[in-house]
Amino acid sequence: MVLLVAGVFLLALGWFAGLAMVLIALGKLSGPASLALWILFPALTIAGSVLFGIGGKLGQIRSIVLGSALSMLLLAGVAAVSLVMSAAGMLTLPGGSVSLWYVFLVAGAMGAIAAAAVSRDE
Repeated sequence: MVLLVAGVFLLALGWFAGLAMVLIALGKLSGPASLALWILFPALTIAGSVLFGIGGKLGQIRSIVLGSALSMLLLAGVAAVSLVMSAAGMLTLPGGSVSLWYVFLVAGAMGAIAAAAVSRDE
């Protein structure tokens, strides 16, 4: 049970690091996206996934993986919409677009893998 709780906490913290990168690129948070966020976003997400995978029961794991997949795909979607709006001249990105591309690719890949893992169980 402790591993499950710790895993969910780390997973949420990793998702928040990705969200912070998006908000910095959009100018909603001040300062640059530090190297720590670039590393912690995927590292915490993967570490959290491993911990709850070890500590959870099958039903719990399935629910958490589905929630994780949806949240990562949502985060990737926000990054993608921001990139498209910026490319169309509808949005100015004070923080630049590099971190948005990173979040789009990493969150999109992790979300797609998690969604595929859940759908294979059915």
